[in-house]
Amino acid sequence: MKRFLLAVFISLLMFISAYITMKVITRPSGIVVEKWRVLDCGFDKKLKKDLPCFFSFKLKSPSYLFITTDIPKTEGVRYLYFPQIDVSYLEVYANGNLIGSFGSKYTKTGRIWYQPLVYELPAGTDKISLKMYGVFTISLGTHAVILGEKNLWRYELLSFLTLKLHLIGIGMIASLGLIMLMISTKVGGIQRKIYILIGLASLAASTWLLVQTPFWSMGSYSQMLATRKVLVSMLYISAALLITGISQILGYDKFGKFLICSNVIASVVLWTAPSAYYLKVAGDYYRRSLEPRVELEDAVSLALAYLDGFL
Repeated sequence: MKRFLLAVFISLLMFISAYITMKVITRPSGIVVEKWRVLDCGFDKKLKKDLPCFFSFKLKSPSYLFITTDIPKTEGVRYLYFPQIDVSYLEVYANGNLIGSFGSKYTKTGRIWYQPLVYELPAGTDKISLKMYGVFTISLGTHAVILGEKNLWRYELLSFLTLKLHLIGIGMIASLGLIMLMISTKVGGIQRKIYILIGLASLAASTWLLVQTPFWSMGSYSQMLATRKVLVSMLYISAALLITGISQILGYDKFGKFLICSNVIASVVLWTAPSAYYLKVAGDYYRRSLEPRVELEDAVSLALAYLDGFL
């Protein structure tokens, strides 16, 4: 019992520490961009108002957003820091000059999901402009900040937590899956089945985690959509395999069978999505459907969204 409580305490301590660390390194420390002016918007031509420091738009089809803002004229070495940004392609301009980008300008099907980015600003910069492209979303998750060199540690630490640690996690989960499969060759009976199921679940989970990994380009739109369908479906396949493996130990019940069937069905239904937007709609609805209460309008909204996509 003491070991269990100690494990729970350590887990809670790690979670709280990670939460506090994320809050500290994403908290503005420098010149904060308070608002953006819209120059052009591909998904809403009427969007000409000022945008707040952070925003998020869902897109039914690939589109763009061009925005700009004025800042106090920079002196010395300064950096433009985005703690959280979600785009498929990005161009950053200082006083009208391109200073950096992310993704392929030809395909614009890259993927950066709330990863930090930083760009060095030339001395004398007083205007920043962004050309943001998205496949199914365009988002700034928090303030853009003008940093001095001494505060670049925020970017380095956040990059480690959101990218490098993420890749390490993928490797560890995949390694665990391979170890489970290797052990299964040395045992028999029900134990062999359990090791195989959990090993395959780990490999599927590590594959799904790639969907949160930055991609410079995912090829053509159809290639990107197919790749996302494969990666997202791995989440539900992994869950089905894991629950089946656990059920071999604890025994099957109605709720366990329901979860297994739900995940298998979800992994198939996702392939009917006609676009990346509707793939996200289907995934979001499925996750909500497992909540204790689901409103009828949620199901109706999903059906209408799919009908609109096919028409």
